[in-house]
Parts: sequence; structure tokens; C-alpha cells
Amino acid sequence: MNETLYQLDTPVSGETDTVYKRIVPTLSLDGGLFFERNTRLLGNDFTQTLEPRVMYVRTPYHDQSMLPNYDSGAKTYTLSTIYNENLFSGGDRISDMDMLIFGASTRFLDPKSGAQLFSAGFAQRYSLANQFVTLPGISPSGTRLNDFLVNANAKLKAWTLDGTAQFPESSRQAETTTLTTRYSPSNYRTLSASYRMQQGVASVLGTQSAMSEQVDLNWQWPLGDLFGRADDNVGSSSAGRGLGANRWYTVAHMNYSLSDKRMVNSMYGFEYDADCWIGRIVLKKTQIDVNTADRSLMFQIEFVGFSRVGVSPLASLRSNIPGYQNLREQITPPSRFSQYD
Repeated sequence: MNETLYQLDTPVSGETDTVYKRIVPTLSLDGGLFFERNTRLLGNDFTQTLEPRVMYVRTPYHDQSMLPNYDSGAKTYTLSTIYNENLFSGGDRISDMDMLIFGASTRFLDPKSGAQLFSAGFAQRYSLANQFVTLPGISPSGTRLNDFLVNANAKLKAWTLDGTAQFPESSRQAETTTLTTRYSPSNYRTLSASYRMQQGVASVLGTQSAMSEQVDLNWQWPLGDLFGRADDNVGSSSAGRGLGANRWYTVAHMNYSLSDKRMVNSMYGFEYDADCWIGRIVLKKTQIDVNTADRSLMFQIEFVGFSRVGVSPLASLRSNIPGYQNLREQITPPSRFSQYD
């Protein structure tokens, strides 16, 4: 059950009210099977899995056109987001859904540690009814059977390579292609870059183009590395204690549109670990259209083991920076079940 209350200083364009209340229920049923076998490939032993999955989501239509849109956007169509109950990120739009989602994946795991070394899979959505909730300026889609999605992922020591392709029902040519690489040599150190191409659509900011092209750059990294500072001995890496006290970390997310030749979304910030407390400050900018951008400043102080004060940027950091780790979140060792969404 999602309940939201808006109290606006000025009404949304074309409206007269400044107070809105929205209550939207969602019912979802999610189930799957998990098969595994021992296999040998290229002289190495692996545990191979086969994981079919089916999900049903029902959210009734609720008119939200009179509500402002501060931070909602369309979620990237990937194997990890396709099994979501809401097609939009943020809290300003909740999609109406009467949808069946199905797919299957296979993974090759290290039989000793459970770490995933390779995976591949497919998924597809089928809408049982038309959808009407959209982002501002976008018309509802009448498509019932969504595009066919395939994905492959490989991990080579500190490097992770990922590729996704999206095929329309009536074509064998990929409509959307996403390529991502991530470098994570140790805890609290991650650097990723990705490229996304979508055929035959307007750019993300509304300008007409033969295709939409975007690149992302994201990272979480300790600033002490620039000065050769070694990690402190804080015990087991699973304790979630960061790299030691009195350390600064930099975090960033940059989404650049090659079609529009400008930054679409960006987020820059710092985290400071003082051992007994942690400070976070993040500046976030979202380009709504060519001439309008939404800016927000999030500042938080976390008293470790007690409470957090301020506007938390943790949700934005987790959703925008692949591999981001909370400085006080327990780090679990690899597991064959850790990839289930």
C-alpha cells in the first residue's frame, strides 16, 4: 500500500489545488524454481543452475497527472528491474499494472565459495490490460507484449562485464543495447562505465533523433588512495567497518546524452567516516527537459548504531552507483543465492 501526501506552494500547471493525497495498492505474486547440477568446463569444476521465474503484478489505475514530478523516471529495462512492481523510479509516479512477467536464467558458480562467474538469461513482460500512467509529455503505450530481453554477465577477478540486448517482437535487430564494465578491486572501491543505445526514439530530453545514446560513469572510492594511504586493519571484511577511521570517500554518478550533447543526470558527493559517526553530503541534478533541471542537496549525519539525522542519500547512491557499499553495512561473502532479486 503506497500513500503519499503533497502540500505544494503553487499548484501544478493547469491545476488549482495545492494539496493532493494519493493511495495506491499493489498485489504481487512471485515464484520460481531452482535447479542445479555439477559440471566441468575448460578443465574447471562448476555448479550450474537453471532458474525459471514467473511474477504477476496488479496495481489499479490512479490518475496522477495533477501531481508534480520531482524525481521519477523510467527504470532501465534490464533483467534485474523487469521483476519490479513499479515501472518508474522515485516516488512521484506509480505505474498501473495488470502484468505477467516470465523468464529463466542459468549461472555458473564456484562450487567452493558460491561466487558467480558467468550468467545468462532472458525475460519478457505481457500486459493483460493497457497502461495509462506515464511520465509528463509521454503518451501511453498500447503494446501488450513487451520486447524480448536477453542478458549475459561474466566476472573476471576484479572486473565485471555485462551485456543486455532488447529485441522487438517483430524484428531480429536489437532495439536497445547496453554494455557495462565495472572494476571493483576491493571493498568500498568500485568504478563502472556503461553505454546504452536505443533505436528509433527521441532523445531522453525530447529532441528528435534517429536513436538515443547515453553513457554512464559511476564510482565510490576512498580519497586516501590519492595520497598512498593504506587501509587500516579493521578486522574481518564482513564486519562492515569501512577502511578505518578519519577517512574521506568520494561518490559520483554521471549520465551523459550523446544525442543531446549534454548531461542528463548527475550526482556528486562525499562521505566522511569518523568511526563513531559518518557524514554524507550529495548534490543531485536531474534534467527534466532541455530548459528545466531539478536540483537537490542531501546531507546526513549517521551516529553509528544509534540513529541518522538529515535527508538520506543512501537510496540514490545504491540505485545509481553499481556496487556501492554502505560504510556500516555488513558485507556478506559470495553466495549462490545472492543474485536472486
